[in-house]
Amino acid sequence: MVGQRGGRGTGRAFQRVADTLRSRLADGRTYPIDRLLPSERELAAEFDVSRDTVQRVLRELGSEGWIKPEQGRGHRVVKTQSIHSPDRPRGHAKQVNLDLVLDEAFAAEEVALDVYSLTSESLVGRLQKQADRIRRGEISPRGITVRMLLPAKNALMDLPRLYDDSDNSPLLERLHGIIDVMAGMVRKTLEDLQTEGWVPSVTVAVRYTRARPQFKLYLVNRTEALHALYRSERRAITLHGGGEVDAVDVLGMQATLIHYEKGEDPESHGSLFVRESQRWFKEEWENSLPGATWHASGATAGEQTRVRP
Repeated sequence: MVGQRGGRGTGRAFQRVADTLRSRLADGRTYPIDRLLPSERELAAEFDVSRDTVQRVLRELGSEGWIKPEQGRGHRVVKTQSIHSPDRPRGHAKQVNLDLVLDEAFAAEEVALDVYSLTSESLVGRLQKQADRIRRGEISPRGITVRMLLPAKNALMDLPRLYDDSDNSPLLERLHGIIDVMAGMVRKTLEDLQTEGWVPSVTVAVRYTRARPQFKLYLVNRTEALHALYRSERRAITLHGGGEVDAVDVLGMQATLIHYEKGEDPESHGSLFVRESQRWFKEEWENSLPGATWHASGATAGEQTRVRP
């Protein structure tokens, strides 16, 4: 079961609720700054999990700086994800966020998305949204190609770490679990569209890097790039077993994404960044570790897990 009642919320349920709420907080529209989140009871009912699971998720989101508790009122939103578009003339900037960029990208006949990331969790809810749009008939791409570069299981990982520099294995186990689950959800979300007959051609490929990514990069339909530097911050991390540890963690969803577009001028700042980022990604892809092996897990119908280097 993904979620269980009566205080028996599993690590998978915790992750599912946390990922969904992070996506809603990051888009800046579902839960804008200064808005109160739905109550714990409402969130528990929506996600079909225990209130204990919701409380753990809210503590996690609070430690990441998204929300702050208010006595007797609930949790107030204090941060969303910021995106800056430097090539927009002053006074002519359009509203840009990752959801809008993907909305436009998936309206194309051929969708191409290259991702260099620590966990890819920023993508999961957003790609599920695009899959829902396709199933409702709002858009109808003929092909979707996604390539993801993620850290290998034996990659050099300086973060996350315990603040006192003791045994980091529980944190690394947690991180690698998130990487596996998120990549599997991306793949299943998109490949189901082909299996169900909505998109004629879907390709999702994953390869692995030898070190922790210092930044995240999205290359969208070969015309746009989104780039953000990962931040490190001391915070309490909730382990899947339920305990909390004092750690230095990597924060990505709160980092400012800088948006670049390929323009008519091939030497413009945006055109140069998109072109050089594509070249960099191509070289990293060719020199990375081999891709994953996917197989049916047997735990849940249709669920997949992976073995990675």
